Parts: sequence; C-alpha cells; structure tokens
Amino acid sequence: MPLMHSAVNGMCEDSGIDLVAYVPVIDNKIVMVFQIAPVVIFPLTVGEGFLLLYFAATGPNGAQVSWFMQLVIASTVAVTLFYLLEASSGRCTLTSTFERPLEPLHYLMWMVTMAIDSVTLHMLMAVQRRVRGEEKLRCERNLAEVILCTQAIFFTAFYGNLLRPVSALNLLLMCTSFASFGLVLYRNNEVVKVTTKDVYAIGERLALRFHFTRRALSIKWTYYTIVWMLAASHTISTQTEGLLLTTLDLLKAVFAITAWALYL
Repeated sequence: MPLMHSAVNGMCEDSGIDLVAYVPVIDNKIVMVFQIAPVVIFPLTVGEGFLLLYFAATGPNGAQVSWFMQLVIASTVAVTLFYLLEASSGRCTLTSTFERPLEPLHYLMWMVTMAIDSVTLHMLMAVQRRVRGEEKLRCERNLAEVILCTQAIFFTAFYGNLLRPVSALNLLLMCTSFASFGLVLYRNNEVVKVTTKDVYAIGERLALRFHFTRRALSIKWTYYTIVWMLAASHTISTQTEGLLLTTLDLLKAVFAITAWALYL
C-alpha cells in the first residue's frame, strides 16, 4: 500500500492535480465521526489481530490457526494503511465520467483486500478437503481465475469510469468488470458448496461457519456495487456516497473480528 500510495500521489502531482487534505468536516458531526473512525478503528483491529495471533500460535492448535489469521490480518492491514496514508499525505481524487469523485488508491485497496479474502476462503476450503489429481488441479485453476478476475474487476471499472471521451470502450470495460465480479462470486460459492457437500465429514457446525463467511463477503462486495450504481445515477449525494463507502470499509474490521471468533 505505501508503494501504491506513492505511485498514485506522484501521478496526481505530475498531472497537476492537487492532493486533497484530510480535514474532518466540523459542521456535521456525523460526517466528522465517519471520517475519523477508520483512522482509529482499523489500527486497533490490527493490534487486536496480532494479539490474538500470538495467543493462537502459542496454543495447542497454533499451526492450524496461525496461517488463517495472518491472511485476515494482512487484508485488514491493507485497509489500515490506506486510511492512515490518506490522513497523513492527502488523497488523489479524480473526476469520473459520471462526474463523481474517483480515488485510484481506493480501487487498489479494494483489489488487494478482495484478492486476499478470496485466497483465504479458498485455502480454508482446501485444508478441509485433501484433494488430489484432477480435482486438485481444478481447485487451483478456480483460485487462479478468482485472482485474475479480482484484478480485472477494479482495473476495468476504474478505467471504465475514467476514460474520456465516453465511447463503446467504456461500456465494454464496465461489462467486463461486472462479468468478472459475477465469476468471482460464482467460484467462491462453488468452492464452499463442494467442500460442505459432505456435512458429516466436516461437521454441520463448521459447514455453517463456512457458508456464513462466504455469504458475508459476497453481500459486502455486492453492497459496494449497489452504492456505485446509486452514485452513478446521481440518486445519492457525493457526501452520502462517501459515508456509505466508509461504512462498508469499516465492516472489514467487523468481519475480521468475527472470522477470528468463529475459527478460534
């Protein structure tokens, strides 16, 4: 994230775009709270994660738990760095083709966290099923598709919202983004469905945890899409859009703590 932040800010400065300072809006207390909350909550969540990781790693099942927690912490650290860097160095904000704020670093942060979360889900399923041969290759291919589609989602969506003049290329890029998003949801659902097919082998309680994790991630990602649609159609104001995106980002901390609680 620091490298991405430096690259994005350097691009903005070279383009003559002033970095927007992170200044809380004092005249609206709700907006002020939502602006400050990520800078406070995410570092605390990461600190809690490292503390839980220490206790888990030194426990009887440390080898089984530590790798899972490390991935969840890594995803949360990406969000934490995004907000801390923007708070300290300003943010690069462009204007989309829909005349809405467009933050390149925000897209990069979403791409990193979505990729890590998807890898975590697939690896968690792989641990439950000791597959071999063609089935193992299929699982690895599905994970590779998810990682590639995750990158396609945000790069095509970003440039689909940025390129001018607006043409058929913008539509093609946006359709590619939505198709990639659909494939990610399908592959994640598929890997959980196949893994939990034999409930008696992994246990009903564990199967419910896996389904909850997959649904929580899918719903959260879908809400981002809904917010984008509302913003693109100018159904909501720019301020409301920012508040909703920050709220969804804050859910990352909630999901991280929930995931640790479910798995420990």
